[in-house]
Amino acid sequence: MILPELARCLPLARNDLTLYGHSLGGLFTLHMLFTRPKLFARFSAADPSLWWNDGEALREAAAFAGGLSAGGGAAQERALRLLVESSGALRRDSGAGLNKVEDLQAVLARFAGVALDSRSYPEESHISLLPPSIADTIRFHLGQL
Repeated sequence: MILPELARCLPLARNDLTLYGHSLGGLFTLHMLFTRPKLFARFSAADPSLWWNDGEALREAAAFAGGLSAGGGAAQERALRLLVESSGALRRDSGAGLNKVEDLQAVLARFAGVALDSRSYPEESHISLLPPSIADTIRFHLGQL
């Protein structure tokens, strides 16, 4: 894993890290939240590729949320924090008439163990979402969002 090596070289606050990803990187960010939720304090996914593998991320989200529910969700040390941002392109091209970002939000919003913040940038394209999503993620990390 790269985090221990980075911690050897840099003064990282291991309990205060934020993971950011855009597009397939956003899908990776969600995967990390669903499979290794204690590795980062905050997760930020911009235009995550929720279409990948016929919506696998939504199935992962449902399984993760089910585990939170069974485990008591709120009994964790801290609520997991997730920022999901979407461009107009993602909302238009989400496939089969479904808004997969809203599907993800609907799955996770029901559980107290996830503090979910979502932002939509309908005027942005998939690529032009990068600057505002990076700026938002910095504010998210600093607790200003």
